[in-house]
Amino acid sequence: MGIELEFFPTAVPYFRKFVESNMPDFLIHMREYRTYPQGGYGSFYRDNEVIQVLINIYHNIDETFGDLLIPQTFASPKSLAKAWESFYIFLKNDDKLFDDIYSKLSPENSDDEDYFFPVILTSIDQDRKKVIEMLEFILALGEVAKFLKNPAVDIDEKKIEFKAVPQRVFDVVIITAIIKEYLAVVELLNNGFTPNFHDPSRTTYFQGIFTLESGAEIKVLVVCSNQMGMTSAASLASKVISRFTPKLVAMCGIAAGISGNIGDVMIPDILWDYGSGKSSLEAEETTVLFWKRTKIVEKFSPYRFPITIQQQLIGALIRLTKQSLINDTVYKLGSHLKFDGKAEKIRAHIGPFVSGSAVIANDKLLEQIKNQDGKLIGFDMEAFAIAYAASVSDITPQPIAFIIKSISDFGNMKKSHMEKDKHQEYAAFTSANYLHQLIIKNGSLFNLE
Repeated sequence: MGIELEFFPTAVPYFRKFVESNMPDFLIHMREYRTYPQGGYGSFYRDNEVIQVLINIYHNIDETFGDLLIPQTFASPKSLAKAWESFYIFLKNDDKLFDDIYSKLSPENSDDEDYFFPVILTSIDQDRKKVIEMLEFILALGEVAKFLKNPAVDIDEKKIEFKAVPQRVFDVVIITAIIKEYLAVVELLNNGFTPNFHDPSRTTYFQGIFTLESGAEIKVLVVCSNQMGMTSAASLASKVISRFTPKLVAMCGIAAGISGNIGDVMIPDILWDYGSGKSSLEAEETTVLFWKRTKIVEKFSPYRFPITIQQQLIGALIRLTKQSLINDTVYKLGSHLKFDGKAEKIRAHIGPFVSGSAVIANDKLLEQIKNQDGKLIGFDMEAFAIAYAASVSDITPQPIAFIIKSISDFGNMKKSHMEKDKHQEYAAFTSANYLHQLIIKNGSLFNLE
């Protein structure tokens, strides 16, 4: 019998049986349910958010809970009980989303007598409620409830051979999407080592220390996702926030800029998903030599559900980045990285930033993205997901979300430039080092001292 079964003889088998029975259906739904133009289902109010609920359910069950082993996956029985409780609260937070959609799409608001709710909406809501009911059953069990109601519950420690269970609380978690970004951060850590975390998702971890100018040491965990994109980033961010309860969740790395130079840093003050919206076909009429011509064109109307970074933090960063100290320091640190056209200084850009599911090397799509906001500073494939995960996390207090990306290209047809690798290496370097300098010189901004 495993250690987890000694403490949860009913809950663990019940959870495992539920996963075995339902995860194949969740996976099918996750792959199938796509609204136009990506899929065959019609768009509806807040459809992207509904689909994201199912994605969150699947990846949280798969990556956060894994095989439920104690202490390999969860440090203690209490941490597993708290994870079940946190997941339940996370799913219940979506009640408002579904109530709002059902209200907006109510048959009372439609002139169609045969109107019915979208299949995607009702099916995903049923999947969500299945998980909620399963968690309610588990949380009501005495074997689980005692760890939630009474943290000082008497546990026979002799039954638990922790075998050097790793520290699971970090001051800072830094998320990266590719190995170049990960390595640029890892080089900055003191006393670094690879922790022995049991993680079926193949996420790469490295932990170490940042020493602040005050002399205080803070614990830092660097993680690298197993793939690019918002789905993977949201799942990873949710997992590390729940597991490691950091004060600061940061993301650094490379991204496309709108203007500026290779290596300039971009700090978003507001983020959204540029692919969220409605795509429709419309007739466009033109006149050529007195002849009217009608052409069917695709129109995209973006839906903006933005995440705003703490304004007090952004205000302080605007003042800091206008000073030359950090900019000059990072530039000098990167003097060994050379390429044609390298700028003679580093600048910081603060403003709106967007994320989407595709790598952009298309001038037409680039213009569509730029048109969403005239003050846009850049775009990538993950940043919005990190900020969103932090904003809906159920730990108290919620972690500060901070994104800092450096320009490696401009998202146009020149993206395959022959010096692309050098540009990416330099951008990864300036982003990681700028973040490091901000933290060690201004730890109080991030509640780190």
